[in-house]
Amino acid sequence: QAIAFLGSHPISNRQAGEKSLEGYFREKLIAAKIFENVITGMMCPASSLVALNVMQESGATALMFLATSVTVTDMSDKMLTEVMQLLKGQSSVGGTEHMMVTVWLLLRNPA
Repeated sequence: QAIAFLGSHPISNRQAGEKSLEGYFREKLIAAKIFENVITGMMCPASSLVALNVMQESGATALMFLATSVTVTDMSDKMLTEVMQLLKGQSSVGGTEHMMVTVWLLLRNPA
């Protein structure tokens, strides 16, 4: 569901630099607790390595996208711990890269 919402987010090439990290729809998704839902989904076990890789990469992409509108103060200690566990537990290079960017985005907006 979260990936479908993100896919419907209008992307504009008119925004450049820091402005490209802002978006009305991202704030609506954050308010709907999609960030937390993606984390929860990524913490669930997968039935196969292929499914795990797909889940991790798509979830990490969603978190990276949403992290542009989340601040560390919006997150509980449990959520922060889970984000770090997801970074550590990635089985794919793409998922690891996206989770690293997610952590960087969260840290660049501490409050």
